[in-house]
Amino acid sequence: MLPALYAAQITSWGILYHAITVLSPRITAATGWPHRGQPITAVVGQRAGGGRTS
Repeated sequence: MLPALYAAQITSWGILYHAITVLSPRITAATGWPHRGQPITAVVGQRAGGGRTS
């Protein structure tokens, strides 16, 4: 059962990662944020959260 959970996690994180990349132009257009602002927001969010990823 554990290998199935591993596969599910890898697949779901991969889909999420690539979905954000694909949707980035739409997010930029919808919010008006500059493209360079998105990575900056990600870094600030990581620091604000103490670097925790889960």
